[in-house]
Amino acid sequence: MALKAVVGSLDEVPEAFRSLYAEDADSGQFALQVDGAAPVTKLKEFRDTNVALKRQVEQLQDQLKRFDGLAPEEIATLRTQIAELQDKAKLASGDFEGAVEQRLKRTREEFERKAAEQARALQTLQDERKGLVERLQFSELSAIFTAAADKAGVRQDAVDDVISRAQRVWRWEDDKLVARDKNGEVMYDNTAKEMTPESWVKTLADEKPYYFKASAGGGASGGSTGGRGPLTITKEQARTPSPELLEAIASGKVTVVG
Repeated sequence: MALKAVVGSLDEVPEAFRSLYAEDADSGQFALQVDGAAPVTKLKEFRDTNVALKRQVEQLQDQLKRFDGLAPEEIATLRTQIAELQDKAKLASGDFEGAVEQRLKRTREEFERKAAEQARALQTLQDERKGLVERLQFSELSAIFTAAADKAGVRQDAVDDVISRAQRVWRWEDDKLVARDKNGEVMYDNTAKEMTPESWVKTLADEKPYYFKASAGGGASGGSTGGRGPLTITKEQARTPSPELLEAIASGKVTVVG
């Protein structure tokens, strides 16, 4: 019988296997504890966040539809009509001229006030929608590269660094993640195929070996500990350290030996 990764109650699990589950303090759910697996609750959190953000984006899109009828041509027509009233007012005389001028002033001020309010409201909605879309895209990117990093054997304490580096390389284009280099060119793997999140994470093994567990393979050799305690690397590997490696050494995550 297959065990569920996450359950709401231990009653859903045969008594013999209940000791394999641990309660998540935030969600109150019970997660199956598997050595080396990515935290199930973290991936579930990404999915729940995505659903909530998508719902908010849809709501904002519905609100934006209220401004569909306010076309620039209609605003230009109203301005033309105001100008015509001004011309007529100049041709009038006596009290009639004063009345028309006063009415024109009130009409113009009211129009400008409403136009400004609508422009501000529209800009606010557009800014909110843009912010939600960016948050949604970051959440989806984080989930994708968390899974890719776990599959490649990246240490749990290095996953955030992988996600940060991915943000500088990967872009959302037509709802698809695309890797581009510093010149804006699409990146390809060593088989001449367009780079995928999984293949990109594997390329970090040579450049950032301390990101990987010693048992992960794939070029992540030279370290030890299997993902527990500080990773050890040789002086040769640390000959030209990057800012990230220097920070890892300073924090005690990486130890230089030999």
